[in-house]
Amino acid sequence: MENTGKRKIRKIPYKSLLLILFGSLITGFSNSCFLIPFDIVKGGMTSIAMILSKVCLPLFNMETTDFFLAGLNVLCWIVAFYFVGKDFAFKSLLGTILYPLFVMLFTRIGMVNRIGLYSFFETGDETAKLILLGLAGGVLNGIGLALCFTGEGSTGGSDVLSVLLVKFTNIRQGLASLAIDSVIILIGFAAYQDWGKLLVGVLTAAISAEALKLLYGRVETIYVINIISDAKEKIRSYVSDTLHTTCTFDTVEGGYSRTNKTKTNIILSYKDMRSLLLAMKRPARYRAGCSNPSGNKKEALDSGKKGNSFLPVFFFTSLLVSYKERGKT
Repeated sequence: MENTGKRKIRKIPYKSLLLILFGSLITGFSNSCFLIPFDIVKGGMTSIAMILSKVCLPLFNMETTDFFLAGLNVLCWIVAFYFVGKDFAFKSLLGTILYPLFVMLFTRIGMVNRIGLYSFFETGDETAKLILLGLAGGVLNGIGLALCFTGEGSTGGSDVLSVLLVKFTNIRQGLASLAIDSVIILIGFAAYQDWGKLLVGVLTAAISAEALKLLYGRVETIYVINIISDAKEKIRSYVSDTLHTTCTFDTVEGGYSRTNKTKTNIILSYKDMRSLLLAMKRPARYRAGCSNPSGNKKEALDSGKKGNSFLPVFFFTSLLVSYKERGKT
C-alpha cells in the first residue's frame, strides 16, 4: 500500500465553528464593554493587557489594551505550538484570532458608549454600579467561554500558562489557573491602587467561573447509568453499534416483582447520555420508566416486564464529574 506521507488535515465541524465564533463574540463583548473600561481586573490574559496598558499610558497616551491583548495571545499561541502540543494549539487557534479581534472591534467603535454604560456608571453610587458591571461581565464571560469550550476550542491566553504550569510542576490545572489569576489580580491592585476594584475583580472571577461550570460542566460530566432489562443482547448491540462503547452486566432481583433481571452498567458522556434518552423516548419499542423520587416506581418496574421494550428502566446511579478547570480569558 502506497504511503503518500501526507498528514490528514483535521476538519472542524460547522457547529463547533459557530460555537467558537459566538463564544468569542460574547467574551469579547463582555470584556470590552463591562470590564476593561472600568478597570475590573479578574485574572487572565485580558487583565495582563489592561495592566500593561495602564503602565504604558504616559507613553502612548491612549487605550492600548486591545493591542497588547492581540500581541500576548499570538505570543501564547506560539509558545503553545512548540511547548504544549500542536493539538492544543490547533484547537485554540480560532479563538486566539477571533477573541482579540472582537475586543478590538468593540473598543474602537466605542461600544461601551453606544450602549450607555459610561452614563450608567456615572449616575448614582459608583461602587454599586461597579459591582453590577462586574457581575454582568462575569456572567457573559462565563457564557462565552462555555460556548468556546463546548465547540472544543479555546480563546488561548492564560490557558497556555496554566497548561505549561501543569506540565512542568505536576499540579492540578484548577490550582494552576487559580495561582496565575491570583498573581494577576494582585499585580492589578498594585497598578490601580483601588480596593473596591480589587474586590469586584475577585467577585467577577468567581461569577465567571461559576457560569462556566454551570454551562460547560455538564458537558464534561461522566454519567454512570444502570439499565434493568431482559433484553441483554439488544442492549449490548445498541451500546456497541450506536454508542460505540462497552458495558458490563449484573444479575439482580427486583424488589417489587421478585424476579431476576439483568442490570446493565454503562459509563457515558453527556452527548451519548442525551442520545440514549432520545432513543428511549421513541414510541412503543423504546418505552421507558425512569427512577424519580416523586415518580411512580411501580409503573417504571412494570414497564420492563414484557413486550418489545428496548431499554425499559434505567437509573442514574451517580455522576462522575470530570469537569476540568479551564483558564480564564
